[in-house]
Amino acid sequence: MTELRFVASCLPKRTTNAAPLDGEVLTRYSKLQVEGEKLEVTFLLTALKSCRKLKDLEFSKRIHRDAVASGDISNVFVANTLLDMYVKSGSLDTARSLFEGMNQRSAVSWTAMIVGYTQIGRPELALELYDRMQNEGCEPDRVTLLAALKACAAFAKKEKGQLLDQKVVRLKCLATASRLYSQACQGGDQMDTAVGNSLIDLFAKCGSLEDARRQFESMPKRNVVSWNCIILGYALGGEGRIALEFFARMQEQGYQPSDVTFLAALKACSSMADKEEGKLVEGKILKVTSLDRGRLIHFQALRNVGSLGLALGTSFVDVFAKCGSMVEARKIFEELQTRSMVSWTAMMLGYVQNGEPDTALRLFARMWDERCAPDALAFVAALKACASLAETEEAKLVGGRLVKSVALERGRAIHSQAAGAGLVDLVVANTLIDMYAKCGSIWDARHVFEAMKKRSAVSWNCILMGCVHNGEAELALELYRRMQRQQSSSSSPPPDAVTFVAALKACATLAALEVGKQIEAEICNAGLECELMVANSLVDLYGKSGAMGEAERVFSSVPRKDVVTWSCLIAGYSSRGDALLVFELFERMQVEDKLQPDGITFLSLLTSCAAAGLASRAKEYFVSMQAVYGITPSIEHYNCVVDLLGRVGQLQDAVEIARSMPYDPGAVVWMALLDAAEKWSDPEVGRTAYEFLVERGRSSKAAGAASAIMAKIQAHAGKLSKDSFLK
Repeated sequence: MTELRFVASCLPKRTTNAAPLDGEVLTRYSKLQVEGEKLEVTFLLTALKSCRKLKDLEFSKRIHRDAVASGDISNVFVANTLLDMYVKSGSLDTARSLFEGMNQRSAVSWTAMIVGYTQIGRPELALELYDRMQNEGCEPDRVTLLAALKACAAFAKKEKGQLLDQKVVRLKCLATASRLYSQACQGGDQMDTAVGNSLIDLFAKCGSLEDARRQFESMPKRNVVSWNCIILGYALGGEGRIALEFFARMQEQGYQPSDVTFLAALKACSSMADKEEGKLVEGKILKVTSLDRGRLIHFQALRNVGSLGLALGTSFVDVFAKCGSMVEARKIFEELQTRSMVSWTAMMLGYVQNGEPDTALRLFARMWDERCAPDALAFVAALKACASLAETEEAKLVGGRLVKSVALERGRAIHSQAAGAGLVDLVVANTLIDMYAKCGSIWDARHVFEAMKKRSAVSWNCILMGCVHNGEAELALELYRRMQRQQSSSSSPPPDAVTFVAALKACATLAALEVGKQIEAEICNAGLECELMVANSLVDLYGKSGAMGEAERVFSSVPRKDVVTWSCLIAGYSSRGDALLVFELFERMQVEDKLQPDGITFLSLLTSCAAAGLASRAKEYFVSMQAVYGITPSIEHYNCVVDLLGRVGQLQDAVEIARSMPYDPGAVVWMALLDAAEKWSDPEVGRTAYEFLVERGRSSKAAGAASAIMAKIQAHAGKLSKDSFLK
């Protein structure tokens, strides 16, 4: 019986159970080899396909050796089938060795290698082979072109984008994509739906949404994948509104959205939420427009697909959380039949972002109760909750340092759990540094930092910012220099914009003007002088150091200023007491750049009014903060106005404002009023301030000082009464 007759006789018997048939083919192969029979190429191919189905790489290598011995390896079909087997098993080195030894290569050979390198995350090698293929005279077919397009899309994920016209563009990949598009046009393949879809996806990943849209609009025939590609492209490109316009247009043209379509639409909704300013609605900050879009998509998804699957349900949890509606996010979360770690993490991060860190930590504890072991990202969410908790906790003096003890202890417990699970990776370690710094324990933050085997720019930035915020500016500059030294030996990443901002903040704290100038030179060498956050920090440093000429120079060099840029310059002139220039800059900011002031801008205005004794103007600014600009005054704004009114003798107004504060005024405000009462000999205001300081349980030190001042006020008041009586 010949090999072909044997295979044919096996086929009808096992039509529903492929594995035994493939096993019999390989058994027959071994038997024929032992018997020394010459195997036909067709049977070799059948045996190799059986190896592929059974995922038997070792048997494939045996057939490979036999084919080399018999000379059948020179057959392009045999070689290509072996290539396919090696590629799909991930043995790219073996595949490459076979590929390079082939006397004849077809488009199938090249395509197999291009696909293989893309699959193992080496798209740059795939694209090199695509170019070499053409240089060696082998014309790519449609399948090869598709493989090259996928390789270029994979390479786009690796390439660092450049900011052009406020958009991130991957220029190298875009050049390759344009070349592939030209080749597709030459063969007419750009009209093919699959090729067209790949081009849309590729252009979007390169950052050229205009090219993606042009390709989409030119396609004679589209399918759901075409719409998914363009919607997702705009969503990931930060153009959520346009993405949702395509989503609506798709349905208007009669296309039925798939799960992937809804996922893309939700990405668009998330993109919109990231940009939208929240509004106070019934005590909650909501992204109203994005939330309404999310609700509509939720309704459409339920109507189209019925119950939500895991991926879709998790995406809805994420969107509703980002929009501020934790009630809706929690409802969907609880209705999920199964929950992934992504679901838990999305829910926890939602609570953190919406100011409910305690709820996030309760959810983290529930994970353990339900025997769901957290992964690294879940630990990151829990640690972020601790950091958020620290922001609302009142610090206590421990060992000479202000520490947020409750948040710190919870953070340490979670750190211990993560370490016990072996999940303190780079991202978790970075989050730990940030959390410890916000809790006031720079020692713990430094301990985590020094224990890291590998550090990213984020690691350095977290420890530098942590040092600055914890009053360790000198240590921050010391670490900054260490980062530079290690970077020269390639053991540390180069400083980025955030690194320079942290270093400049440290200089501003220390009034280290000369060091700041050196850092500005380093910023220019790195080509980051046009980064807005860096320029703002330079204006702030020079302003705080009194070098207003330098501050003006940097300010003028900023092409697109924001409110922070103006506020830093205004603060600089405010600290010099140049009130008229401060008021002029305030008006220019609104007229020239159409920018609305923020709380920091107003603090500088009020400080300037206080320095110049302009009480009426200060009251005008203070009232307009909320009435005109919708800014809620902070305790610093109240303190500034109360202090000014007290110093100019408007004591009753000062008391009225102090009593109207939505915060606890604290000893500073009432001591300022007590001093003003002594200055202006006002025993009534003095008594009011004294009662707040003593009878409301202020510190013994403040109470003692208040008693001494009050005694002077009473003595002075008594003397005045006596003098008046004598007259």
